[in-house]
This record gives sequence, structure tokens and C-alpha cells, in this order.
Amino acid sequence: AWQNADALGANAAFTRFAVKGYKVEVALPWTLLGGKPGGKARLAWQVRWGDRTGTLAALVAQDGLTRHLSGGADALAMPADWAPVEWLTEAEARERVSLREIKLPIIAYTLAANSYVSIVVDDKDGRRVRNLIAEAPRLKGARREYWDGRDDDGKLVPVGEYQWRGVYHTGLEPEYLTAFNNPGRPPYPTVNSSSWGADHEMPRDVARMGDRMLLAWNNCEGGSSLICTNLDGRKLWGWRSDPSLPYDTMALAADDRYIYLAKSGWGWPNREKHGAGVVRFKLDGSAAPWPKEQGGTYLIVVRPYVEEPPGAHPPRLGGIDARDGFLYLSFTRENLIEIRSAESGELKDTISLEQPRHIETDSDGTLVVASGTRVVRVDPRTKQVTVLREGLKQAYGVALAAGAGQAGTIYVSDYSGQQIVALDRSGTEQRRIGRAGGRQTAGAWQADGLLHPGGIEVDALGRVWCAEMDLSPKRFSV
Repeated sequence: AWQNADALGANAAFTRFAVKGYKVEVALPWTLLGGKPGGKARLAWQVRWGDRTGTLAALVAQDGLTRHLSGGADALAMPADWAPVEWLTEAEARERVSLREIKLPIIAYTLAANSYVSIVVDDKDGRRVRNLIAEAPRLKGARREYWDGRDDDGKLVPVGEYQWRGVYHTGLEPEYLTAFNNPGRPPYPTVNSSSWGADHEMPRDVARMGDRMLLAWNNCEGGSSLICTNLDGRKLWGWRSDPSLPYDTMALAADDRYIYLAKSGWGWPNREKHGAGVVRFKLDGSAAPWPKEQGGTYLIVVRPYVEEPPGAHPPRLGGIDARDGFLYLSFTRENLIEIRSAESGELKDTISLEQPRHIETDSDGTLVVASGTRVVRVDPRTKQVTVLREGLKQAYGVALAAGAGQAGTIYVSDYSGQQIVALDRSGTEQRRIGRAGGRQTAGAWQADGLLHPGGIEVDALGRVWCAEMDLSPKRFSV
């Protein structure tokens, strides 16, 4: 049961130390704790963060009865660690105090500067008896600490010889070196210039948007799971994942009007349900809602959320591309490619294909698709499939080059082969990018090695960008 202790006579205050930190004191009327002479209990209290007005929030817990001061808080965990308390009559209290009126050992020392002090008490053989104070702020000059003759369990120690030792320091000052997930200008989250990528998840895909690049991570809780950069990788804007959407980002595409993000998996409100859909943005990163017939939001559901039995494999979007008003969606587990209107989302046609993943539309309107261990060319008008290359370990990402000197080159990432393979238009291998076998996961860093190459794209300068689907480190290689 929650009770506001302020109204029951409790009070709290704090003072700031001259070194660093604060001292908080809370006064609790005995009537508030509800104890009676002879009663015993265990008691704890915890300081919580306050609000912007400076209001102190604290929590007092006593054997299952929880009361709070100036604001709510969670119940304290680990009741076994709470301190034992005992209620006495005034006469009993005076008697106990008189029996314990002994001269407390004094530990005296002098500090040359305001410091943080830690002091321990050992027996004559050097065994630890009491951790007296730890990281306690103390002002410079002559200082005293008192030891009550008890060990860390609160028991009086035997009569004998004891020694104390102490260490101190004047405080640690951080020195800024760098920051993860952002370019460090500034080193904290902002709308466009910082929090470069996602916090928890790995890179997934990369797409070209004129002279800009789009980079996608699987998901995020902090940072951005979709960002737009210039050709130097400088972030221009970012989008943070929406927890109501299917969880996993599978692929990314853009045309001259929209950006498309293929999503699969469970949505946060229904973690037991799975679905798949396409999220659509305008080229500036703002939401681009689909027509009302498709739900009217920036998500079109192409596979509805359904409950899956344990061990089932729900539908998974494997790839996406957009060109000339059409969306091409691959469903790896269904051996299927869907053709939809990029404007309305309406389903136009389907193509059967074994294990399709990423798709890239060529200038002649045909589709170059990573399909299982193959790279194939598919004509969406006739549905004819032409095998360009076989024998890859796991074909994943596909990119087409159009610049001078490499026009018609097909790049395909081999996820398990740990390399990017360059093919000509007929499928003949030209070269490979990345050391054979990929970079090692432990040991010296191998800058020329890839690890689990996923989505790939060719930028306006003819360079290949690759999303490495790994967490250590999370990187896009160029």
C-alpha cells in the first residue's frame, strides 16, 4: 500500500559537499513506521531521482509496507539486505546506551586538499574486519573518523590490537576522446548531426539516393536505425525505429519519390505475433502515408500479424527494390517475388523463385536477384529466369554499377563466403573484394577483411558500400 509520508510528518533535506556530491537526511516519525516496544523489523530507504523543480524523491520500505516521500518509486529489491531495527521503550534505550558508553577508537589524519577517502580496519594479522568508509568526501585539513568496534556484520569485535589503512584521491576528471554511434560533433544525440547509427542492432542494408546514401540497421532503441548521409558518411538526418512496426529491418530501397523500408517480425505491442510490411518515407525522411485503402499510415502490411506456434517460421521479407512506379518484394521462405504499385501498394503480380533475397532492377527492366546460392536475372514481364552465377555459399546483397569503366558490373555479397563478388552482365566473375575467408573475429584487426557482408550498393563515385551484418564492430565498409 502506498502512502505519502510527507503528510504523515516525514521530512527530508540535503546539503552539497564542498568536494563533490550531496548528503541527504530523512527524518521519520516513529509513528510512521508503526512499531511497538518489543517489535522487530527490517528497514531500508532509497533516494530516487527528482523532477526539474528539484523535488527530492525517496523511498522507505519496511517488511512489505512501502511508503514514499515526495514522489513515487519502485519497491526496493532484496529485503534480506535491509537493516534490522528493534523498537524499545525509552527506559530500555537509555539502559542500552549506558552499557555501551565506551571510548570509541579515533582515526585521525590530515588531508592536503579536498579529497575522497576510503578507510579500512584490519586485525593484527592483516585480516579485514571493517570497511569503515568508502569514497567518502572529506575537506582538507585535520580530519577524524570514529570506529564503533564492530565488524561489517555489526558484531562487536574481540578485545585486541587493530590497525587501519586508508587511501585518498582528489577526484577523477573525464577527458573526452571519442563517442560511439555518432561522429562526435557534438558527442551527444541531436536531430541530425549526431547519434550516427543504432545502439543495439547490426547494420542491414544500404541504398543510393542520387548523391546521398541511405544506411539501415536492424532496429534500435537509441540513436537512429535509418540515416541519410553524404558521400563522406556525414549524417544529414536520421529516423528512430517505431516500436509499433514489425521489428526487423530486412532491406532498403529508394526511387525518385520515396524511400522504402522492408520490415518483418513481431511488433512491440504483440510480441507473440509476426507480420511483414513496407514503411514509406519522403526523400527528406518524413512519413509518406499509403492510401487509406492500405491503412492510411506510413506502413503497408503485406503479411498480416498472425500468431505462430513455437518453432514456426513466419513470413520474412528478404529484399526490396523500386523502379518506374513498381515495388519488387522478395519473400525468401515463400520462394516468391511480389510486384506492387509503388504509389498505391496494390498487388499487381507474383513470380516464383527459389529463396529470393535482395533485388536490383537493371536499366532494361529486368531484375537481378540473389537466389539461394545463385545470382539470377528475372524478366518480370515473361517471368523467365536466367542463371548468371552458381556456386556461392549464400548470395545475399546485389548492386549494379552504371558509372564509366564499370557499367554493367554486377556486385553480389556472399554472406557465408565473406566476400563481395564482381560479375559482368553475363555472370562471368571479374574479381573479389575482401580477403578470402573474411576477417577473423578475434586477434589482430584485419582491415581488408569482411564479416557477414549483407546489403550492398554502388555510390555516385563508383564505390561499393557494404553493410556488415555483425555486432563487433558494427560497420559499413566502403
